[in-house]
Amino acid sequence: MKTRFLPFLAASAIAFSACFPGQEQKESENGQDTTTLSEPVAAKPTHNVLYNVVEQVGPTFKQGEEETRPSYKVRIDLNLDNCPKEALEPVRDKLRQIFNGKEGLSLNEAVTAFGENIRNTYRESLVELYADTIAKLDFAYEFLYEVEGGVTPDSREDIIPYKIKVSTFEGGAHGGYYEQWFNFDRQTGKFLTHDQVFNMDKEEAIKDIIRHQLCVDNQCKDLETLQETTSILLLGDVSLTDYNFQLGKDAVELLFNPYEIAPWSAGTIYVRIPYSALNGMLR
Repeated sequence: MKTRFLPFLAASAIAFSACFPGQEQKESENGQDTTTLSEPVAAKPTHNVLYNVVEQVGPTFKQGEEETRPSYKVRIDLNLDNCPKEALEPVRDKLRQIFNGKEGLSLNEAVTAFGENIRNTYRESLVELYADTIAKLDFAYEFLYEVEGGVTPDSREDIIPYKIKVSTFEGGAHGGYYEQWFNFDRQTGKFLTHDQVFNMDKEEAIKDIIRHQLCVDNQCKDLETLQETTSILLLGDVSLTDYNFQLGKDAVELLFNPYEIAPWSAGTIYVRIPYSALNGMLR
């Protein structure tokens, strides 16, 4: 299964139900039973949005003295309590678009639809895996899709910075993780795109500054040394997107997720560029 990046999940693939019974035994098409351990959790009486499902599917396996079953967890937790009241609705609307672009949905409904799509995919995948008589799996898969979102500190006074972190595991040697960053105008809640913040006529000069900072951060004298010793910039060049920068008090911080500019082993790469180095390059 492929890692799901929030802005690019097809809305047409989402189908969801308004409620699911808890602690219920259900018969699947191939005769396997599924047990719902918890229901989607309703949002608390705050601005926060929470979707949380943990479910076991398929046969029971013994591990020493303990018994275990294949399972999955889907959790989406968006904290909005630190958003200024006047900017709350525009921020909620942008997040709704990220999770599900369908018009007419509230953020809560969009998150539920998104979560139900992943939940259904995980359930179907587990049923198919353990119905395969050729594979004869003798262990319990554990799938995970977890999203945490919240306003981050240490920003400019005129900016609301919001970060979303996604962690996944769908089998294999390791899980997946990535981040998406957002910048909102504190007074209006307007989402700020990269070409509204950066002077894109100076794009190559900005990229040169980012590359230079990568060399400095990794104590490399030039780009060739950087690539040879760290593998950074082997898979791609630096870029400016709507979701990979945030405006701090004294600097712009940039984000490059695994595989964007370097192999998995390099991890998530962060670059901090002081505003003083970007004179004439910001709008």
